[in-house]
Amino acid sequence: CSNREGVSYFQGRDMTGEHELRYASPAAPREDSIVIVWPEDDDRKGLVVCEGPTDALAAAAVGYVGIGLMGNQPTLEVLEHVTVYARAIAPVLIVPDVDMLEFGSVVSCHLAQFGIAAQVLLPYDKDLASMTPRRRESFLG
Repeated sequence: CSNREGVSYFQGRDMTGEHELRYASPAAPREDSIVIVWPEDDDRKGLVVCEGPTDALAAAAVGYVGIGLMGNQPTLEVLEHVTVYARAIAPVLIVPDVDMLEFGSVVSCHLAQFGIAAQVLLPYDKDLASMTPRRRESFLG
């Protein structure tokens, strides 16, 4: 994960569902850390802001810079860090998980305070990562 202070931070996740511990993170405070996943192609389609690392990976797989906020209730520090990228990469799309749609409003309202237009897209499935690659690409346009 990246942050503006250079503090190392990571988040590990059990993708199998076979373990009691679903997430693992260091004991250090995460500060303004966000997950940033860059697409392989330098010709980026835009920026996608979403809740988690797997969603950010899913966005990058179809040509967007994916930013995962590691949760659906981002702190002001995290939102300020996202603003740095949202100023530089357009268009900005926000994809909340269907169980926390207000995430889209929180992020878009924060960005709007800085004159950054963002579009909130409501996913067809639970979240961006749950969609098939083909469906995801169609959804993001």
